[in-house]
This record gives sequence, structure tokens and C-alpha cells, in this order.
Amino acid sequence: MRVDREGGRAEVFAFAMGTAQKLGTYRLAADREPITTQPTGPITLTDHQRAFEFVGGSDWHQLAAVDVVHGGGIWKVDLGREPVTAAGVDGQTVWVEQGERRRTFAASTGAPVN
Repeated sequence: MRVDREGGRAEVFAFAMGTAQKLGTYRLAADREPITTQPTGPITLTDHQRAFEFVGGSDWHQLAAVDVVHGGGIWKVDLGREPVTAAGVDGQTVWVEQGERRRTFAASTGAPVN
């Protein structure tokens, strides 16, 4: 579950499906705050093992993967200034569109995929 906090913070909480016990939290882009909800593109995607969280500000965007089974961050990648207009999960990859550019990342590591 993603929560936007006062002061431009965003956090993701992981809960156990059977017991609702909190497994962990992950603060998104703590070093880049304040975070603003972007007017285009997705906010969260999932492959049911990881949540892929999009965060951004006036001149930056970032994609972060969060472990939804155990809680906690896995990886993050800076996407640059251009807003994310579309994204999706396709098997073991996450694709991101920004303007005319489409990039693909390995879902498990965040490494660029050609």
C-alpha cells in the first residue's frame, strides 16, 4: 500500500495477506523530496512479487522496486526530467515510456535491457 505523507514524502507498506501483519516499510526517494503526484503515467505497477513505484518532482523522475513479499526496497533507477507517460510489466521486465523514448529494465535488478 502506498501512502503520500505531509511535506512531500511517499512510503510503501507491505502487509501479510493472511494476517495483515505489517512486514515492512520503504520510504520512496527520501533523498529527493518533496515528491509530487505526477499528472501523467502510472503511479504503481506490480508483478505480485514486487511493486514498481513511480515518483517524481518538478525536474526529476524515478522508478523504485519494492519487495511485496518481505517488505523493503530492492532497487531504484533515475529516469530523468521527462514525465513518464506510460509503463507496464511484461514477464520479467518493466517498460517505461517518456515522450518518444521507451526503456526496459529487468524486474529483479533494475538493470537496463536492450
